[in-house]
Amino acid sequence: HFAAGKDGGTGTAAAPAFTALTVNVDKSITLEWDGSAILETAPTVVGPWQYSGAGPTGPYTLQPTESMLFARLRR
Repeated sequence: HFAAGKDGGTGTAAAPAFTALTVNVDKSITLEWDGSAILETAPTVVGPWQYSGAGPTGPYTLQPTESMLFARLRR
């Protein structure tokens, strides 16, 4: 995804964004996203963030082992 610059510049890449979250029968979570990014997960919203093994495109299925799991996309 690219947006053209006002003066015909090369533009900038669109920010990656989650497009779907599915809780599966086995309690795993499948995340989907647009854009190119790696998926990071953490037990709290402040981290510590770890590379999930997914990227640069989704979908990716997580097997949460904690009662809470946060995810973010990073370019």
